[in-house]
Amino acid sequence: MDNVTHALAGLLLAEGVVRLRARGGTAPSAAFSRTAWVASALVSNLPDIDLVYTEITGGRLGYLLHHRGHTHTAPVALFLGLLTAAIAILVGGRKEALTRGDAGWLVGLCLAGALGHLGMDAWNVYGVHPLWPLYDGWIYGDAVFILEPLFWIAAVPALYPSARTSVGRFFLGLVLWLAIALPWFVHQMVPLPIAVALSTYALAWTVLSMGLSRGARVAIALTSVLAIAGGFAGASRVGRARIEAALATEPGSTTHDVTMSPLPANPLCWQAIAIQSVGDAYRMRQLTIALAPSILPVAKCPMGSVGGSSPEALDVGPAIPNARIERTFTAPRAELAALDGAHCEVNAAMRFLRAPFWKREGATLWLGDLRFDRSAAADFSDLELTEPPASCPKWLPSWTPPRADVLGATPR
Repeated sequence: MDNVTHALAGLLLAEGVVRLRARGGTAPSAAFSRTAWVASALVSNLPDIDLVYTEITGGRLGYLLHHRGHTHTAPVALFLGLLTAAIAILVGGRKEALTRGDAGWLVGLCLAGALGHLGMDAWNVYGVHPLWPLYDGWIYGDAVFILEPLFWIAAVPALYPSARTSVGRFFLGLVLWLAIALPWFVHQMVPLPIAVALSTYALAWTVLSMGLSRGARVAIALTSVLAIAGGFAGASRVGRARIEAALATEPGSTTHDVTMSPLPANPLCWQAIAIQSVGDAYRMRQLTIALAPSILPVAKCPMGSVGGSSPEALDVGPAIPNARIERTFTAPRAELAALDGAHCEVNAAMRFLRAPFWKREGATLWLGDLRFDRSAAADFSDLELTEPPASCPKWLPSWTPPRADVLGATPR
């Protein structure tokens, strides 16, 4: 998820702890409340500190391999949570006394915030591997767009009345206005009915929250966030099942994976990539599928990423009901396995690439991931490689290649 959403989640957790303590009969001090808010917002973003060390491998490859890397695993997240709690207790205690009970709650809050970051990142198509070192594979939720305005709208009205500083109120107000305004300016991603629904939801929840107690606001906001995530997750499963059922009708094909990603605030239209082996060929079909065509037909769903840099092929796969095929990539399956075996940079990149495509332009080998191939220019997942490589990358993590099922081999 984006860092604003992580911060809002941290603030909701902190406010929930403050309300929980108040209901227990021991009203928390102002010092504890302030420390909890700051510490929780920070630790809820702290796993993204991995961005500071991607250069140990270098370039785009370093970013792909190390972002959402070791700092997004349960052992390291727990360490970051304990470290944040220790600093919060030390710094907060210098200004105003914190009790032993305060310290215990801060430890629990920071551990929950760090682990919550991993859980929220697991909701989308990018993936995480929180079970390292016991399991090196990626885990994909395929449920929520990386920036989801519904979460912002659910959180801000519950938090705004409790903000104690003008800076905090300005930040929360700005986030709410962005969540309302942006959908009206990105028509290519958010259809008009969805933008209207977002604005209506924001207005209704903001007005309703004004008449609620502090505890009720937080409880409703936390429940709403979980319900939104659960609703998208359920829709994702329905869409994947429909696609897999249609693909299963093609003789001689094997479906390795179906990636799923919604557009912002839109559980009715999904972008999907079906990754298959068809005989000796490796094939990916990028498509848009409408889950409720009677409400929002696929013709009204925003276009997918049709201007990417991946080579396009004629689509000859089976039809998928209520779906629009955006583009198709196909190549000999053995070619990818040969590249992985002979080219050390390809072998390294395959530890990240879930939907790999490749092409040659003269002496240059381009390698990318169809999930993030959105423009003719090089995207963040596009790698420009030479054959043979000038040098092999170092400091490689042990992540299991998502497409080990296609390669038939493990990383070197």
